[in-house]
This record gives sequence, structure tokens and C-alpha cells, in this order.
Amino acid sequence: MNQTWLPTSTVIDGSASFPNALDEKNRVMALSSGMFHKKARLATQQGVQESFYRDMAVMFGRWPEFEPTDLEEPPFPAHLFQGDEDGVVPVQLQRHICRRLGWVNYHELAGVGHFLSAVPGLGDRIVTTLLTAPASSA
Repeated sequence: MNQTWLPTSTVIDGSASFPNALDEKNRVMALSSGMFHKKARLATQQGVQESFYRDMAVMFGRWPEFEPTDLEEPPFPAHLFQGDEDGVVPVQLQRHICRRLGWVNYHELAGVGHFLSAVPGLGDRIVTTLLTAPASSA
């Protein structure tokens, strides 16, 4: 996109820093290895303008057909794992949704950012949580 009126998104150009040290380390590694730009090309296959349009519609649009807090309780346990240092998805948003949906098992992870898969041992912790969680009463 070659417009000059508005600055480009810092997330899209890879210059956004993350508040979590491990997330920031992974961002720098992805940029230096070329992985960031490879993923960006994949994400914009339908064209940069179309990709921007869809991203903006999701981030800032109104979704009259979908309200997360109106979800009905599923017949199985639902868990949400959220890093308290997530620089992409606001932790306050997840807290609010989980308070409204009392059936969601909310797990806030201290000192963790957005990229949960990069946290050493977290996958095992999640699997253990899911396997030892009591059965849903639904």
C-alpha cells in the first residue's frame, strides 16, 4: 500500500514491540529469520488492500450477528488461556467475557504474552489442566 496520508500499521510492518520479553524476542527472531515476511505474504495472498479491509472490519467493525457474551454453554468444558502481558488481545477483554460467561474456565497466565506456544512447558500445563478438569455439569 503506497498511501502517504496515514502511517502503516506497526504490527503489519513488524515494528511493533511487545510488552512481554519472550514475545519481543520471538518478534525479533521472526524478523531476522525472514519468517515474519513469509507469513505476511501468506496472510495477504488475496491482496494487501483486501487483507487490510478484512483486518479493519474485524478490529473496528460492528458485528450485529455475533456477540461473544451471548454464547450458550456448550455440552463440554470450555477453557480460555490468556497471558496477562498479551500485547495483541487485551487481558481486560478476556476477563470481561469470562465474567459474563460463567461457564468458561478462565486461566490467566502471569508473565505470559500473546504467543502461548513459545512458553516453555505451557503445552504440558494446558494438557494437564484439560485432562484433570472436572466434568462439566451441562
